[in-house]
Amino acid sequence: MDDSIIFAVCSRFLTHGKASATAVAAWARSELGRNDITRERVYPIIQEGMRRGFLVLRPPRNELLAQRIADRYKAKLGNVQVLNVQGPGALEQVASAGAELTLSLIKELGSRKDEVHVGLGSGNTLMMVARQLGRLLKSENDLPDLVFHALTSGFSVREPISAPVAMFSFFNEAATNVGYVGLFSGAVVRTGEYEGVVKLPGVRESFDEKDNINIIITSHASSNNESGQLYQFMKQYSSSGFDALKMEGWVGDVLFRPYSESKPILIDSGIRAVTLFEISELIEICKKRWQIHSADFRPVESIRNLQYQERCPEALAQPRPPRLDSSCYRCWYCYRSSPRLIDRQLPLNEHKGMIGVTAVSGPKPMK
Repeated sequence: MDDSIIFAVCSRFLTHGKASATAVAAWARSELGRNDITRERVYPIIQEGMRRGFLVLRPPRNELLAQRIADRYKAKLGNVQVLNVQGPGALEQVASAGAELTLSLIKELGSRKDEVHVGLGSGNTLMMVARQLGRLLKSENDLPDLVFHALTSGFSVREPISAPVAMFSFFNEAATNVGYVGLFSGAVVRTGEYEGVVKLPGVRESFDEKDNINIIITSHASSNNESGQLYQFMKQYSSSGFDALKMEGWVGDVLFRPYSESKPILIDSGIRAVTLFEISELIEICKKRWQIHSADFRPVESIRNLQYQERCPEALAQPRPPRLDSSCYRCWYCYRSSPRLIDRQLPLNEHKGMIGVTAVSGPKPMK
């Protein structure tokens, strides 16, 4: 069925508050000349409209949890967004929000640049973001030219569509000129051979282009997530490397590069993935005097259970320790004396459903 007909039916059903399926079918017959649209077909047409991206549901944000994370990590509140979604469809909503953020950054950068470069990581979460972004780009006007870069080669034999180059097809119908920069190499390489591999023809060209990237989209995986690609690969092909990472305090990975609670893990685990950026490079990008836009999206349920490690010493020093405000986990004493939170460990290593989007748009003007 033509897009215009599906959109018209969806619009009629949703914008006329008391329009029943019977009324919409009658309207379609009289106004659109579609005698084939019966009362029974209205709901499947609406479902098809959702599939084609004509209907967009925007989940509510949880400003309270966003504020708590921003306070804990001394981040700007606008750079942290927490979606108030739960249930099996939560991750899809998280991916949709990440795609909308990426689109807004593309349009913002496009107001100053003729061409915007976007780097894509690997994994099922990123695949959902790419699919949603592709749908959004089909119906947008005044977009800059786009170039999508693969940040990793990917190494999941069972899920090849989770590799960045497989996601490129989602952007073929974007309403602008689109180019691609792939990353082709072995699924993994021996650690000692890595520097030589990235200089090989067909690989070196991808690394030469990485400084052009304006927006980086990444996802994180917990070291406790047995479905994580790095977890599965290391467990199967390098058990000694897997054990070595665990000994170093491995809590998660980004772009298949492992890290502990405090720093990247740089030990020789035997094998490693080919990635455009190391964690240290991502950190340096954020430290430079660049205009940085970043956001982390995650379902509420993944950060709901916060645990205290120790209570505020100022509060405990009081003759009668104040009660805690359970709604925001602030110590009332500290909140009155200073805006700092009680010391605690946020479970940010539970990275399932977390998406990071960072845009580097150019140096800040000197004051």
